[in-house]
Amino acid sequence: MNHNKALIRPDENKVMFDNISARYDFLNKILSFGSDRSWRIQAVDRLNVKDGGLYIDAGCGTADLAIEVAHRLKNNSGQVLGIDHSNNMLSVGRKKVTAAKLDKIISLFAGDALKLPQADATVDGLVSGFVIRNIDNRLGALKEWMRVLKPGGHCVILELSQPDNLFFLAGYKFFTNLIVPFLSLFLSKYKPYKYLIDSIKSFPPAPVFMEMMRKAGFQQVEMKSMTFGVVKIYISRGRQK
Repeated sequence: MNHNKALIRPDENKVMFDNISARYDFLNKILSFGSDRSWRIQAVDRLNVKDGGLYIDAGCGTADLAIEVAHRLKNNSGQVLGIDHSNNMLSVGRKKVTAAKLDKIISLFAGDALKLPQADATVDGLVSGFVIRNIDNRLGALKEWMRVLKPGGHCVILELSQPDNLFFLAGYKFFTNLIVPFLSLFLSKYKPYKYLIDSIKSFPPAPVFMEMMRKAGFQQVEMKSMTFGVVKIYISRGRQK
């Protein structure tokens, strides 16, 4: 299996997320049983956010992670840049940023997570949620994220996975193979959520992905498993001086 590639092409990925943008947040809450916000909080807890810093949310989608980071910056003393290739997802995100009165801190723009506009070693921290699984050149993305980080800056990646425990894996398979298709067909469309299940199955095991991060140059790579292994947080730092 090629652990560096996504299951669909970038252009197909963009169309898929454009199409589900209006229902994305609602379905996330339904399919995660309301745990998605807790996952984001725990991810940002490990980003080591500091006042005055510059932070990137790579593949920001509807901006939930960017908003969580911004809440940690006191007195408008920093900046969060969200980048995503789906204009429709960004449109939803901008409305949420405005509603949260965080326009002065958060800027969202369309772009490619493999080609960030920032100069080398200028970013204090980078966070990415449920994105790397969908990127066609994962190692290339990791190298790009590594490039923009300041020495010692934190990179935190939140991603879905299959449970490690065999008992919970059985329950997970029942839920994803029977319940998720029914819910997605009833609430949205079947195809995007079949892709969701297939992409989780095809994502590399944690040790393999952690080694990919090290290959990209990240140091002190760690992993925290949550919700019986359904979600994992990968924590790392850029090269030291």
